[in-house]
Amino acid sequence: MSDWENKRNSFWQFQEQKRVEAEAYYKEEYESQKEFMEYLINGDDEEVSEVFDEWIESCELPVEININYDWNQKDKTMMLDVDLPEIEDLSETKMTKTDAGNLKEKKKTQTELRGEYATLVFGLAMFISSNAFNVSPAIEKIVISGYTQRRNKDGDINDDYIYSIKFTRNMFEKKNITIMDPKAFCMIAENRCNMTSTSLFKVIKPYDSYE
Repeated sequence: MSDWENKRNSFWQFQEQKRVEAEAYYKEEYESQKEFMEYLINGDDEEVSEVFDEWIESCELPVEININYDWNQKDKTMMLDVDLPEIEDLSETKMTKTDAGNLKEKKKTQTELRGEYATLVFGLAMFISSNAFNVSPAIEKIVISGYTQRRNKDGDINDDYIYSIKFTRNMFEKKNITIMDPKAFCMIAENRCNMTSTSLFKVIKPYDSYE
């Protein structure tokens, strides 16, 4: 056998070896991903936590929040505890148009600020919960409780819970929640929220389970 034939055979042997190795690698990856998805669909603790943690880390919002959670596979319920932004994080002014057609900065009223804040925090409840439901079909129920830091009459800063809402998966199915009013949507669900007509949130005690 000539040197050329030996080189040709070596080349094809090398290519065949690489093909076999690639097939084995992709088969292993496929089986690994298949197993992962099966565990995720079934609501396995480790897989659900991994995916939800990845979503939290990748989530970029114009306001700062912090999310703690607990997933109960047996009850198919996720408990969410959210450190909400403060009303002070909102801009106190808005741009309005004068009769002459110019733009003028104007201070918002307290009612306007509270209304904007209510829309913000209820919108966050919808946004976070909808993404939590997307993690796994095993998640059928969510209890989301939001709290914010406020000073009491003595000047001490407390973590005040301002809402606690029980969502079910079917509330989000086949609905375009992006066009729904956040407050109205949240109030349809079973909830604990004590808000005045001027959108002032009073302190509530959150649910400690779905039941």
